[in-house]
Amino acid sequence: MNKRIAALGAALAASSFPMSAYAYDWVVQGTVTAIASSAAPGVITFQINGAAGSCAQATWLGFKANGDDNSMMIANSQATLSLLLTSKMTGQKVQIFGNNADCSVNFVQLI
Repeated sequence: MNKRIAALGAALAASSFPMSAYAYDWVVQGTVTAIASSAAPGVITFQINGAAGSCAQATWLGFKANGDDNSMMIANSQATLSLLLTSKMTGQKVQIFGNNADCSVNFVQLI
C-alpha cells in the first residue's frame, strides 16, 4: 500500500512540474568565489568553489535574468545578485541548476 501511495505521489509531482520546462544538465552545491555584474541586468556571471557538470572549477557561469518585461528582468537580476553576494560574503552554500553546453545557469537557490 505504501509503495502505491509513493508511486501516486511521484506521478502527481511529475505531472505538476513538466521536465521540459525545467531543462538542465546538472545540479551542484558550492559557495560563490567571484561575481561579475558588468553585463547586468541581462546576465550575471559568477564562479563557485568546484566544478559544475562539465564546467570546470573557476569557469564563469552565466545566469540570464528572466522576466516578462524590463522591470521584471531587472528585479530578477537584482534578487539573484543579492543571493550570490550573500553566498560570497558569508560562505553560505548555493544550489545551482545549469547546462553543460554553455555553462549557463537556470536557477540559483541559497541553502
